[in-house]
Order: sequence, then structure tokens, then C-alpha cells
Amino acid sequence: MLKLSMPHPSRSLAIGALLLGTLGLAGCMTGPDFAQLEARVVPQQAFQAPGDALLEVRLVDISRADAPANLIASTRFGGLRQGPFPVSLQYDRNAIEDGHRYALQADVRSDGKLYWINDSVVPVLDTTHNAAQGEVEVPIVPLPRALGH
Repeated sequence: MLKLSMPHPSRSLAIGALLLGTLGLAGCMTGPDFAQLEARVVPQQAFQAPGDALLEVRLVDISRADAPANLIASTRFGGLRQGPFPVSLQYDRNAIEDGHRYALQADVRSDGKLYWINDSVVPVLDTTHNAAQGEVEVPIVPLPRALGH
């Protein structure tokens, strides 16, 4: 004689609720939505830096005047010769918030010492989270040690 066993109703409900909850959470989770921001870092004088110098470019949130800029993305480049230096910076669009202001920052360092820096705000990303049209230009100026002083 064949005996059929029915699952306990509360166990079936618990498993069903667990599956629905898992599917619901999976629908809420999104991965990064990467975008590229193209820029050119342009020395404002003849470029001089040690051979091991690194250029770092950062995308930062500058919305709060009373706090340090919040880092969104950064990239580094070595083997610097003569500028301008083309830069492609990858960032996550999900990190960009409505109503916030964003800018690029750039500097050149060697052995922890700062040699070049951009000394003005370089705004990027408009309120619709789109990159600026075309390449963004980031001017950098030397500090005295870059000029041998």
C-alpha cells in the first residue's frame, strides 16, 4: 500500500515566506552602475617632477563647506613626462546624489611630498548626474619644490 505524506502547512508557509523574502531582497540589490569621466590634467608651467612621481585624480563631493570633501573615486598614474595628462576616471553613478556638488581634484606627489596641485574648483557632473560634455580640463600649478626652490 502506498502512503502519501503531506508537508506540514506551517512548514510550507515558512519556506514560501523565505523564498518570497529572498526574491524581494534580490530585487532591491543593485550592483555598481559604472560610468567614465574623461579629463586632462594640464600643468600651467613646464612640468618638472621626480621620475617616480604619481599623479592622483579624485572625484569628490564638495557639497558641505564645513567638512572635508567626500571621496567618490580616484585613480593614479605614474611615468609622467610632459603634460597634458589624459585621465579616465571610473566612478559608480549610485554614489552620486541629487542636489550635491562634485569636483575633480588632482595632485602630483613623490615620496609623500606634494609637488603639483590644482588650486581651483573644477566642477563636474550636473544635476542629472551626467558627465560634462567632452573632456574636463584640470589645471595644476607647481609648488616651490617642483621648481627646485
